[in-house]
Amino acid sequence: MFATVGRAFFDVVRAARAMPLLALAAVIVGALYALAHWVFRLPASDSALTEQTLLLQFAVDVARAILIAPVLIAVFRFIVMNKVTRGYALDVGHPRVRRFCAWLIVLAMLTLASSLTTQISGIEGGLSTAVDLLLIVAAFGVVVALALLFPAIAVDAPGASLRNAMADLRGSFWRAVGVLCLITLPVLVLFFIVLIGAEAVAEIDAIQLVGWIPVLCWELLWTAAASRLFLALAERLRSPVSR
Repeated sequence: MFATVGRAFFDVVRAARAMPLLALAAVIVGALYALAHWVFRLPASDSALTEQTLLLQFAVDVARAILIAPVLIAVFRFIVMNKVTRGYALDVGHPRVRRFCAWLIVLAMLTLASSLTTQISGIEGGLSTAVDLLLIVAAFGVVVALALLFPAIAVDAPGASLRNAMADLRGSFWRAVGVLCLITLPVLVLFFIVLIGAEAVAEIDAIQLVGWIPVLCWELLWTAAASRLFLALAERLRSPVSR
């Protein structure tokens, strides 16, 4: 488990060195996301979204998902297939990109599900907390399954589906959970360091200004860790991975 996490950090560095244009594209997408939050006055926390800003937040999240998809696909293909992508190309007409974007959008919907449920139903108090917990559990299971589905889609693996990903996790679910949690811990530390540093030098909302940096780091580390989990599962199942 710890070896997988260590390799994920190393893989992100390797990918950035091998594909500097994509690394730059990832930074630009993150900065544009922060700029959109500032321009549209979107709150840093999803729980603070109103009926007016919820749809706008979702639109911004969808735009970010589409723009970041080529970067994540390239990282998956670099780690799993050792294939270097030389430039940034947003080919939404390609089935691989469409499927990848679709699941990223589903992920964005899950992050906003709690706010959406509250706004639509008007649920408050203890019932709202119970609904939130149910949504978190459901989202958690989907996120873990996506750790296998995303790399499968990125490398055009046959039979890539959420159902198959969940079936493949049998016997290794908690290992995947452990790896993804270990990946998150250092990013949380980075988040607080960046947050405290930004608040010390700027009199504006630090999360709006630099919150995208640890989020992007977590996204890339999660991608690298998911790639390693996919490779380990492919080896265990003796599934051929084209190189």
